Amino acid sequence: LLHRNDRACLARGFYTYDAFLSAAAAYPFFGTTGSTEMRKRKVAAFLGQTSHENTGGWATAPDGPYSWGYCF
Repeated sequence: LLHRNDRACLARGFYTYDAFLSAAAAYPFFGTTGSTEMRKRKVAAFLGQTSHENTGGWATAPDGPYSWGYCF
């Protein structure tokens, strides 16, 4: 989520840690079951998938087209 708060991002400031915790509270089993390693993998997979789907990146974007997750 390298550029999520970049000045070029339309969603700058929208995705905060507190907002993530609030949303996760609606799903009490998200990231809370299984071993510590499995919980970390599930959260990482979720963030990876959702940031990829929300990237809005372009072919010549600084740091690559997929580094702009959660911007647009």
